[in-house]
Amino acid sequence: MVLAGTVSTIISTILSFPYLLDITIFLFLLISTSLGYAKGFWRGTFRFIFVVIVLLIAWFTLLDKCATFINESFLSTINVKVKVGTYEASSIKEVVELTIKNASELEETLPAKYSNEAYVSALSLSISKSIAWAMIVFIVQFISWIISGILYFLVIRLIIPNKVRKVKLKLLGALMGLAQALVVTFAFMISFSSISPAIETIKNPGKGIFTWCNQITQAAVNALNPNNSMLSPFAETLEKQMSSKQYDFTLDGDESTYVFKNELKEFFKFFSDFNDKILEEESSTGIIDNSYEVNY
Repeated sequence: MVLAGTVSTIISTILSFPYLLDITIFLFLLISTSLGYAKGFWRGTFRFIFVVIVLLIAWFTLLDKCATFINESFLSTINVKVKVGTYEASSIKEVVELTIKNASELEETLPAKYSNEAYVSALSLSISKSIAWAMIVFIVQFISWIISGILYFLVIRLIIPNKVRKVKLKLLGALMGLAQALVVTFAFMISFSSISPAIETIKNPGKGIFTWCNQITQAAVNALNPNNSMLSPFAETLEKQMSSKQYDFTLDGDESTYVFKNELKEFFKFFSDFNDKILEEESSTGIIDNSYEVNY
């Protein structure tokens, strides 16, 4: 237990390093630029176009379907149960619902919107959209190496004459590699732009209602907070242009538009403050659940 606690502290300290995100981004941009230089302009340009097109298609046509699967079935599909207070959740939707249920059993007066099934479902779906988008970007980044390479070999090399393709134009290739890396970087930032600031508000992670969010989990998510990067002003502009169209939500019969980023932050802050009350009551009886449990 002592060793596990020490390892947890070390990992959390590394993840909380103030320039970790920018260092990671810089290394990613450097590697992508170097690969673009090595492959040259034609391959680099084709992969850049391929990645942009696939991400746009995924954003506008696949994200909702992927989010529904993440929200309702993903955890059960991989046979994972997450402990939420005194209960176990087998979906993202259940994590949100059981957070509210734990609190409602100890407090009769919760904000009315948390007893609105439509609101809770819409909130959990938006959370799942953020998670789904991060997974999509990660998958696209890696499979694009294989698929774009195959398509280039089968199609582009037949269209562009060999003597033209032999002119590598490596500096332009490096620029295309950099451009592709920037697209992927900002796409990742969109996925964490709402979740990271919200989870940062959780107090006493690993205890009470938030048994699913231990110290390392919180540190890892916070390490990916776009606000910790020098690129954050650009990411914020992109977020306003794109993420609100996918993550914000409305309810039938309600003219209000719920801004996902604000709603999620309010959700975690409210239940984090409520969590303190639970821990105070448990400490008076000598019962504090500080475990982190994911059952496979």
